[in-house]
Amino acid sequence: MGRETLPEQSIEAASEQEPAALARKNFSAWNHALATGDPENVAALYAGDATFLPTMSEAFKKGQEDAAEYFAHFLEKRPQGEIIEEAVQAVS
Repeated sequence: MGRETLPEQSIEAASEQEPAALARKNFSAWNHALATGDPENVAALYAGDATFLPTMSEAFKKGQEDAAEYFAHFLEKRPQGEIIEEAVQAVS
């Protein structure tokens, strides 16, 4: 089975859209990447120098390589995101 190609989606910078619309669009891109089941698709949404502390791990992650490694295991659970309630807080 071949790797699913995602449509031209990427996480956009905050200066390009109104914050609430940007947050929804970025969540949608991330959720779609999760649905492919391919950790490389999810990792591609992270900046090369991104840092994060994942939900299902105690290990601090840095960059796309760490993101792909983390999501390889995370995606085994077949996660699916859903926005139940939203509140966007603008940073000034």
